[in-house]
Amino acid sequence: MSIRVALFTETFLPKLDGIVTAIRLTLEHFQRRNVPSLLVAPRMTRDDITRYADTPIVRVPGLRFPLYPELRICWPGRNVRRAIEEFEPTVIHVLEPVMLGLGGLMMARRMGIPTVASFHIDFMQAARYYGLGFVSGFGWALHRVIYNRADYTLGTSMSVVNEMRAHGIRHVGLWRRGVDSERFSPQKRSAKWRERLTNGHPNRVILLYVGRVANEKRINHLHPVVTGIPGVHLSIVGNGPAMPALQKLFAGTPTTFVGYLRGEDLSAAYASADIFVFPSALETFG
Repeated sequence: MSIRVALFTETFLPKLDGIVTAIRLTLEHFQRRNVPSLLVAPRMTRDDITRYADTPIVRVPGLRFPLYPELRICWPGRNVRRAIEEFEPTVIHVLEPVMLGLGGLMMARRMGIPTVASFHIDFMQAARYYGLGFVSGFGWALHRVIYNRADYTLGTSMSVVNEMRAHGIRHVGLWRRGVDSERFSPQKRSAKWRERLTNGHPNRVILLYVGRVANEKRINHLHPVVTGIPGVHLSIVGNGPAMPALQKLFAGTPTTFVGYLRGEDLSAAYASADIFVFPSALETFG
């Protein structure tokens, strides 16, 4: 019997983050291998795409998360149940289950479908970073309940795998990753992109940050670097809730806020910079 995979995610396009990138690469891989797949994701805008890499997307309406408006709080309804019944998956993969993913796990158990869950965001470490360390124990207890509902769980690095096992999550394995050496290659280096990354100062040493622009990424720690070392230029690729504060902090410094990049543009940005900088306080796959 051929494999058929249904995936549940708490976030997807048009939002861009590490989880969305992992899903996109997974769906593209399924497309190349002719693996039938179905994606269940929150409804983000009125113009949400309904298909990616030949994978149909079932959108679920929800409420904006007050602390992070780019996220939605939603629960799978009858339309999701009908879609799963019609698709007949052999396995359901839930990515970072919170609400929609937890609903997917419960639905899969009722329907007798094997499940895989994957851990992408260390909310407990994030809570400590924001001065809410007292909720860390409760967070791990909640994670233990949710992830142990899955038949198997994947961590994105061995440190994450070991931490999950230490907190009582069973049947945990490593989701190995790689780098697309054709997409990310020194051959993509471009004089035009050095101009763009530096606002017309291509001879500077380009420090490149790529990722979500949020407080826990500690991009503000790079301020002494760009103000204290002559001849450097910081290029920040990405967007997020900390953008207004950082634009104010870095005003008047050799810093360029590039915004979101993808595809060939992102490849060229990586290849055209000189030093990758990533001062994040917490990452599961840093």
